[in-house]
Amino acid sequence: MDKEFYIYLSSRDSIKTFTTNTASDFSVLLPDRLQFNSAEKWRCGLVELIIPDTPSEPCFLCSNFCQSSIVGEHRLPALRRIVDVQSDPNHVTYVPIRCSELDIIRLYISTYDGQRPSLPSGITYCTLHFVHNHESSTSNR
Repeated sequence: MDKEFYIYLSSRDSIKTFTTNTASDFSVLLPDRLQFNSAEKWRCGLVELIIPDTPSEPCFLCSNFCQSSIVGEHRLPALRRIVDVQSDPNHVTYVPIRCSELDIIRLYISTYDGQRPSLPSGITYCTLHFVHNHESSTSNR
């Protein structure tokens, strides 16, 4: 596997497999299983996020593959705080991957206390950047 790669996803991907996908909670079946060598440190950064509407309270985009972070009094597998409907950050924070294989990516929006806010109907788009042996936890783009 390459030392870095991008994955472009939307909440409409894999809708026939995951019929309950919504803009705020969706899963995508990848065309190939990703295998991360456990001897190498893999990280993922959320490079782009477009959501139908900004949640009314502070929220995070969480995943099924990244390590948990402390968010207030809770632990969440957060990729990034959501601050706007469209985010193309100049500053990407990379979080460690906690799995050795990945064939389904689940992304969901969560509040500080782990609740799932609902978004209006629409489509969420995001771009994930996977890198291995990334020296620092952030990158200026």
